[in-house]
Formats: sequence, C-alpha cells, structure tokens
Amino acid sequence: MRTSDIPTCIVDALSISAKQGGLTDADYHLAGAGRAIAFVRMSAEALDSLNNDQRVAEYHAYCGISAARTAIDATASWLRLELEVDIKSLSYVDLKKDAYREKILGKRPDLGESVEPLSQLASEIDQHRQRAQHREGLALIFHSPGTVVVHAGGWYLAPDGLSRPRSGDIHLVDMLQLWATNIENRICWLLDSLGTTSC
Repeated sequence: MRTSDIPTCIVDALSISAKQGGLTDADYHLAGAGRAIAFVRMSAEALDSLNNDQRVAEYHAYCGISAARTAIDATASWLRLELEVDIKSLSYVDLKKDAYREKILGKRPDLGESVEPLSQLASEIDQHRQRAQHREGLALIFHSPGTVVVHAGGWYLAPDGLSRPRSGDIHLVDMLQLWATNIENRICWLLDSLGTTSC
C-alpha cells in the first residue's frame, strides 16, 4: 500500500514553528490532524485498488472514516491551544458542539468560514462512524467493473443498509477523498488566517 504525506501547508507551519523556537503542544495536535488526513487518503487509495475482498474493504472503510473524524478532532484541539480557549473539560473540545464553536468564534469571529463547515462535516462523518464503531458496522457492497449496475465499479457504502435499493449507495473512494480534501483546505485556510503560514 502506498503512503500519503501530511498536507504541505501543515508541514510548512510546523517547519516555521520549529525554526521559531520549537514545536508547541498545539503543533503536535496540528501534526495529528495532518497525519489523520494522510490516513484517510491511504484508505481511499487502498479501496480504489481492492477487488472483492469484503473484510479488507471493511477495514479500510473503518480506518478512513475514523481518521476523517480524528482529523477534525485534532483540528479542534489545535485551535483550543492556538487560541488559548478556556474550557471546563477536554470533553467540550468538539467542533460539533455549539458551545465550543462559540468559544472559538468569540476569540476569532473571522474563523467561522472554516469552523462552521468543519462542524457540518463532522456531523456527516459521525453518521457513518457511529455505525462503524458502535453499532452494526458498515454496510459495504462491491460493484464489479464492467457490469451493468446503477453505479460504476468499486466499493460502495450503503447508508440505509444492504436490503434497500442501490441508488443511494455512496462511492467510498470519492467520499473519503472529498472529506480529506475539504478538511485539508479548511486547515490551510485556518493556518493562513492565523498568520501561521501562507497556503
């Protein structure tokens, strides 16, 4: 399996921080977000080249979906430390929580342009993550390339279960790649807005 790299804007920010006196706790959370984005992309690439092997597909889907949420959680932790957001407990550090977003935006209202979409994406990811981690597992189906089906070949997530019509299936590779790109773009925008680096 090919590995993916941490996004360049994050590497640049970490390099600047290292040159300015060393990495901080916030930097380690930022690095964690970048590492998680790379894991999402690695899962997508593995699924893209995987034939009809259900157990391996479930593994990569589980990892990719979990890593996407981890990237957003690490971003929330990085923002807490970077902006010195005062909280009662680390359990409040979640971009889906209104109270936490309000604390961030209270410090920097201009960051809403990235914080709000990350919150919405976290909600979307959680629909799948909860099923993968805490309930019945993900309903995955492989569409063989070249056959006449509703979708092109590859691995699909059936969000409503396998007993429902296939028209609502989601192509896993596209979903994971889109999530990774959206999270990366939002983090790069945040870094640029905070003056940490130019993306």
